[in-house]
Amino acid sequence: MSYTFFAQSISKLREIGSFVPSSRFLVSSMCEQIDFKSASLVVELGPGTGAVTRLMLSKMPEHSRLVCIELNPAFSERLSREFCDTQARIIQGSAADLSQHLQSHGGLKADYIVSSLPLYNIPTRVKMRILHACQANLKVGGQFIQYQYSIADKKIVQRHFGDMKTDFVLMNFPPAFVYTCTK
Repeated sequence: MSYTFFAQSISKLREIGSFVPSSRFLVSSMCEQIDFKSASLVVELGPGTGAVTRLMLSKMPEHSRLVCIELNPAFSERLSREFCDTQARIIQGSAADLSQHLQSHGGLKADYIVSSLPLYNIPTRVKMRILHACQANLKVGGQFIQYQYSIADKKIVQRHFGDMKTDFVLMNFPPAFVYTCTK
């Protein structure tokens, strides 16, 4: 675990949602849902210190782009340094402003939106803006992939997307649910 993650989780646990980064099992579970060969634009919400980002970049062909939106300035700065020479674009900002962030990329719709946001901790009004923006900025047939530590927000996510598959990843601390929703 990185010092940056630990320090930020101590001071901003509600925003970050965990004291430990996602396990390789959770990261793999999220990434195995993605057809990297056909994806031209993948969006990552709440990349933290980049556990999911690293795996996605290792699987993405050169023609694909990854847009990472991170609210936490310390994480955003770290990600910008680490991924400056890759096809990833790091944006320090809110996931609720996804539409505006993608406008700077020509208004493209995403093939996949991968989210590590702690939805349970986000105020309802903001959470609804985020989910609406995700649904609006996915291509038809695109997928929204979200992990959570509880199923408290499962129905809210399902209302925005309809078609949802749920997986459970025991090998994570704490164990997590992965929602894969198709638009």
